[in-house]
Amino acid sequence: MGGFTGERPGRGPGYDYDDSRHRVAYLAADPLVAGRRVVDAGSGDGVGTTMLASSAASVTGLDHHQPSVVAARAAHGTEAVAFEVADLSRPWPVHDADVVVAFQILEHFEDDHAFVDHALAAVQPGGRVVLTTPNRLTTFSDNPWHVREYVSAELRALLSSHADEVDLRGVHGNERVAAFDAARRAEVTKWLRLDPWGLRDRLPRRLVGVAFAGLSTLVRRRASTSSGTTDAPITVDDFSVRAGDLDTCLDFFAVVTRPAQA
Repeated sequence: MGGFTGERPGRGPGYDYDDSRHRVAYLAADPLVAGRRVVDAGSGDGVGTTMLASSAASVTGLDHHQPSVVAARAAHGTEAVAFEVADLSRPWPVHDADVVVAFQILEHFEDDHAFVDHALAAVQPGGRVVLTTPNRLTTFSDNPWHVREYVSAELRALLSSHADEVDLRGVHGNERVAAFDAARRAEVTKWLRLDPWGLRDRLPRRLVGVAFAGLSTLVRRRASTSSGTTDAPITVDDFSVRAGDLDTCLDFFAVVTRPAQA
């Protein structure tokens, strides 16, 4: 499935921050998926999908990238865990799930309203869509893979236009996470000073993606060294999902309930 590109959260050595920040959302979703039929939208390598399968009745991972689906199916597929290729910008091939999990993918879609519509249509009336997406207020570098990022009021308005019941929480980090992010921000600021005229915005899309991936890897390595997290990597225990303080959270964690039919 290739190395880190920035399109998906990093995994493996050097990406403990990214991986743990992503995994904590799956752990927070566990009580919501227990005994349920679940869809993992944007399932990628399938690691998060298998986390859901530990308590869900069944899980289907959907992803647009066929090589990822093939690899995830080979590594994690079972009778209760399936993976399918699907264009999530169009109506999904699932309509009777109890829960849809969609972590860190809403920000990738031009038509975010259509994405929310498709996600809600994939669950039964009364079913839930659980999603995460970055908080623009705490993002300090542009990700070329993201179409848009949200503040809490914008995300709530989007989701509330499709459902009456929206529970909005946040993914927060502790002091170790804050130290790593401060070091990462300092590194990013240094690199951005080398391009005061914003010439990076005029480069071909493919070149921007390659440069972003390379610099992101370098920034993480230097931030780990300066924040002291190289020998004591960040884990899921350094993150929490809770209500309140939405302006300072790293990601939003939203639970949207599809209206029950009359």
